[in-house]
Amino acid sequence: MLATVGLILIGMASTTWWGPHLAGNSAWALPLDLWGTLAAAQRLLHLDLSGLYTQPTGLVSFPGTALILVPVVALIDAAGISLRWPGVQNTHPAAWLLAGPYEMALSALALFAADAVLIAWASPVRSVRFSPGQRQLPCGASLSSGDTRKTP
Repeated sequence: MLATVGLILIGMASTTWWGPHLAGNSAWALPLDLWGTLAAAQRLLHLDLSGLYTQPTGLVSFPGTALILVPVVALIDAAGISLRWPGVQNTHPAAWLLAGPYEMALSALALFAADAVLIAWASPVRSVRFSPGQRQLPCGASLSSGDTRKTP
């Protein structure tokens, strides 16, 4: 659970604070592909199934990701926050403050799965025991992993 909180804190800080600052931008560094999926989730929320595969959603497959995002879109709608696309006119979209932590918490499910695999592997039958520090190693590796490719 602590790794999940760390993931969310580091992820939100890097997209809203130090990431843009290091790049010399005033706009937040956001995953732009998320906004089309949020639009699709909003259409699912309002039962507008005919608009699911039209612009700006960009969906070309089954809407599983949009379905997962329906709860956060319902919260964004209830709060009266716009899902307007980030850009020059919208450099700090408030929807990211709700959608970002939700997305990162969903991503942390992989950490829980890795921990469950370690616990299952270290069953009493195998007489292998992991200390709390050893169980946190995969979580730290997950937090530090990322896209290491150089951009031109």
